[in-house]
Amino acid sequence: MSTPNIEPRQQFTTLAATSPLDRALALLREALEQERLCDSSLDVEGLIAFAVAHPDQEVVDSFASAEVMSAMDEVFGTALPKEILNHRSLSTLSGLQRSIAVLEARNRKKPPQRRS
Repeated sequence: MSTPNIEPRQQFTTLAATSPLDRALALLREALEQERLCDSSLDVEGLIAFAVAHPDQEVVDSFASAEVMSAMDEVFGTALPKEILNHRSLSTLSGLQRSIAVLEARNRKKPPQRRS
């Protein structure tokens, strides 16, 4: 039995029921996989392990940070708040966790949409 071939962005979006840490790790992995397209020698698993051991250290470059921002914008479907639009929030594991928690809290506060 084979496992389904899920695109990285789909992996992040299907983690809705998991913790902000799990979602941050999935998002970080997605960004690193995109970064690896430019640098095939990039050790994604090594960088994930480093991020877990050192959550406040930057682990992605500016290209991957842009990918993180794009993924969060797409997943949450709303403009990202200024409080998470900084390099630390987009390039460190602890920053990603905090950003995801902020966005999830913001989404919970939205009033229900009326159906036409």
